[in-house]
Amino acid sequence: MKSINPTVQHVVSQLVQEKDEVTRYNFFRQCLTTMSRFWRYSLGNQMLIFKQNPDASKIAGFNKWKKLGRNVKRGQESIKILAPVTLTHENDQGDEEEVVHFKPISLFDISQTYGEEILEEKHLEDKAELLNYLVEFCQAKDIDVNFEHLAEKGLYGSSSGGSIQIASDVSKNSQTDRLLHEIAHEILHFSQDGKILPKDQQEIQADATAYVVCTHFGLEPPTIDHLALQGSVENITTNLDCVARASRQIIDFVSFISGGVAQ
Repeated sequence: MKSINPTVQHVVSQLVQEKDEVTRYNFFRQCLTTMSRFWRYSLGNQMLIFKQNPDASKIAGFNKWKKLGRNVKRGQESIKILAPVTLTHENDQGDEEEVVHFKPISLFDISQTYGEEILEEKHLEDKAELLNYLVEFCQAKDIDVNFEHLAEKGLYGSSSGGSIQIASDVSKNSQTDRLLHEIAHEILHFSQDGKILPKDQQEIQADATAYVVCTHFGLEPPTIDHLALQGSVENITTNLDCVARASRQIIDFVSFISGGVAQ
């Protein structure tokens, strides 16, 4: 069994132990929002940021902020995350080999700085624009997307491993949310490991992935099922790890083809 990152375990344990349902729900949404802002980072570093400053929106080192014309305010406590460092050393056979270590680095959120204005990230206009990019994502991944009259049958979409069906008789917003949901299934749940996950856990991961992607691009995210707050520390950690992996793929692709929107 894969070991759980201590920081991730700490954050998820807080979620599991919280008794008030509304507080738990807001805690989980805020966690996903942090993941959407810092999508390039590992889940462990995302949770380190969330643990130290859940409202952080843009972070950089002291010198980086200076290059951007901003200074860190006096007395600010830095956000510590782990950065990889590759070292070369001689092994027992006398051969040189590279070993990756991790060291803590200090970063500061933009709210902890002052100086020149930083241009706001450009977001997508609406979900219809995102929908077009998602169709392109599927084309690049050799996933067929078909829009069919499904809503009249009480269906909004489905995926079957290489093929997605989306209801054509619903709004563009609903189509976008559903296509994101089904793309997450395609990424996560047709591998050997993904197939064995319980159905409700697969749905939680797909919903949360759609939430993270929409939030990243400044669009109204779909609702997260309260079932996402239930389960063991191990299960919720698995869900977050899968959501980070799937949302990273989608955001990376859309950011690239949209000309660097909200990177």
